[in-house]
Amino acid sequence: MYPLSFGQEQLWLVDQLLGPAALAAPALSVRVTGPLDVPALRRSFAEVTARHAVLRSTFHFGGETCVQEVDHDAEPDFDLVDLAGDPGQVRSTCVDEVRRGFDLTRDRPVRVRVYRLSEHDHVLLVVRHHIVWDAESGAVFARELEALYRQAVTGDGPTLPALSLQYGEIAQRLRDELSGERLDSLLAKAREAVGEPPPVPLSNRSGSAGGGLQRLQLPDEVVDRVLDVARSCRLTPYIVFAALFRSWWAGAVGVPAVLLGTPVSARTRPEYQDLIGYFVNLVVSRVDVSDAVTVRELLAQERAAVLGTLATRDLPYELLARSYGRSADDPLLQVSLTFQQAELPALDLPGLQTSVFDLEAPGLPTLPLMVAIGRTETGMLMEWAHREADDAELVQQLAAGFAAGLGPALSDLDRRVDELPWTPVELPDALRPDRDVPTVTWLEQDAGAPPTTMLEKELAAAWSGLLGLEVEGVEMSFFGLGGHSLLVAKLAVRLSELFGAPVRIADLMERPTIAAQAVLVEELLEAQVASLDVDEVDRLAQELAARETR
Repeated sequence: MYPLSFGQEQLWLVDQLLGPAALAAPALSVRVTGPLDVPALRRSFAEVTARHAVLRSTFHFGGETCVQEVDHDAEPDFDLVDLAGDPGQVRSTCVDEVRRGFDLTRDRPVRVRVYRLSEHDHVLLVVRHHIVWDAESGAVFARELEALYRQAVTGDGPTLPALSLQYGEIAQRLRDELSGERLDSLLAKAREAVGEPPPVPLSNRSGSAGGGLQRLQLPDEVVDRVLDVARSCRLTPYIVFAALFRSWWAGAVGVPAVLLGTPVSARTRPEYQDLIGYFVNLVVSRVDVSDAVTVRELLAQERAAVLGTLATRDLPYELLARSYGRSADDPLLQVSLTFQQAELPALDLPGLQTSVFDLEAPGLPTLPLMVAIGRTETGMLMEWAHREADDAELVQQLAAGFAAGLGPALSDLDRRVDELPWTPVELPDALRPDRDVPTVTWLEQDAGAPPTTMLEKELAAAWSGLLGLEVEGVEMSFFGLGGHSLLVAKLAVRLSELFGAPVRIADLMERPTIAAQAVLVEELLEAQVASLDVDEVDRLAQELAARETR
């Protein structure tokens, strides 16, 4: 049994908030033509599962912290599905399998499905949860599966070296190393760079409506210009895209100071390179576009901001967000940008022809908006993944506006930033950054009446035990008193044990006051009573009456 890494902990909380289908990593889907040896493929996947303990883990919250528990049985979640009678259903079947998601308390976080269309035609689908998977994990998995399958069917191929440690051991090491003065120093530096978070015109809801994905192919001439500018200015393509993204955001949306999240790899040691696991940290950088006069100066500013994040790249985003009082449903960051240099190749299996089987079944992003730019066989593709389905039209406008202005913005690097031809986006009144938003000061907030009913008193006691302070009123917010996502998870466990009814983290986040949570518990108890027989109802009533008199 191991603790979760900080990154895994954040993903677990988002999973609890958004639901089991939210955080499936992009599935590996491959069309396989030729005499596929399915038993050999199954044995190969079983050996990969045996090598990496994290692939045999389930995830549980024990009341104080979340842990990953390793199952010593290496039997994989692998199934062969015969679709020979209806091969046209394979795409929809794959999509349904991806969208089924994972129950992390019982499901293996990676599963394989092989769909047989005919004797020599199959689709291989590998579904994986982000909590055990990053981009490099895909390369490790493909490399090992290829080598093991080659050995199984030909008796030849490289022998995989034994792993010197497991991901869970690294999670424990990272937690042990990040504490005390080092943690305080990293937090101070990061908060100084971030400052006061600016407003972002995106819906900030849980994403229950299903999210969405907008794709745009960048014109070749725009891609060539971006790469030319990067070479001539000695910058990475990411810095060029990020600088223009912030400039466009300021011009199109009207927010000059932009916080941008960039996923960076935490595979900082040689022994991490051959492991499957979630080695990702989200670093936060801030640039005030109004401080730059020309595009060239803006690029220099972006370079300085990116280099500045190197000093705090070991600080988990989750701890930075928590220091601002932000939670999984109210993130510090709402936008991230990534640039992928090369597309991962399809599996190379001996005696078989393989090709990517196009499959559109995106999960919900961990932030309200995540923009990815990367190379494909046909050029450069932008993907804008948004958490809330109601934002689809807005995100489509944002993506089209950014793509249309890239070329003109780079036509003259000495052009003034405030003269760039970014097209403003018409925002709904509720999302305008200049809208009137009431300032909430928790110390001045009306706390409401003190807890009086049995439920309110039980809730106030549970809150006090977690927050270390007395709760004066039923209208005070859990987050306003210093609560955060992990404490909400602990509260959910305590209330479930206290009242004998399952209390969901997402429900508590949506109801952050004692008054609202008391109503929630009443509803859960009423639903529970409706399913009981007469004797059980009498026993429960006596127990509640005894509590009321205490």
